[in-house]
Amino acid sequence: MTNDEIRETILRFLYDRHRAARGVRAQETGLRDLQREMKAAHALSQQQVASNLDYLVQKGWVSPMTKAREFTTKYGTTRSAEQVRYKISATGIDRIEGESEFKRPDPYAGIQIENIGGVTVVGDGNVVRTQFAGVAEALSQLRRAVNASDLPDQDKLAVATEIQTIELQLAREEPDSTVIQRAWAAIKATATVGTLVDVVTRAGIALAPFVGAAVS
Repeated sequence: MTNDEIRETILRFLYDRHRAARGVRAQETGLRDLQREMKAAHALSQQQVASNLDYLVQKGWVSPMTKAREFTTKYGTTRSAEQVRYKISATGIDRIEGESEFKRPDPYAGIQIENIGGVTVVGDGNVVRTQFAGVAEALSQLRRAVNASDLPDQDKLAVATEIQTIELQLAREEPDSTVIQRAWAAIKATATVGTLVDVVTRAGIALAPFVGAAVS
């Protein structure tokens, strides 16, 4: 199988899991479980699955769902570790189902991004100035954490909208700090679930040049 065929196979598997699941958590799968399924059904190696899954994540077709957990070592000490599971993203669903009236319009349609110097396309398909790629990655992590949180869907949508507002500013040669500050204040006021504290803090640190230490 070519890499594209492997990616299509993985995405189809996650899509079928999404369709069959009776709950949100049931849509997710761990890397080892996915590797086992792909080996049994398609004779794919662990390396083939891992590398192509990483590609799908970077392109936004698959969403990694990170959950903090604690475990006790054989010496009796407690340590923290992150558990990462994967599910098909809304972008991945659109890839399989085709056009949808709910699909967000592409703000960069008709623009030849490759002809513009100093910009880059980041993991979620957004365009930012190259020097802001780190900030964009922190915002992508925040978006994924919020989507996986216990926030009401209305609040998740509100945060996603404000994140997009900031990302659009990061595509400009001179981002408007006032717009970014206003959007960030709205995000902080909404993303108040305890599990989001760390990722919100990291995003605030990344945005410090725009929002200032007092706001972040």
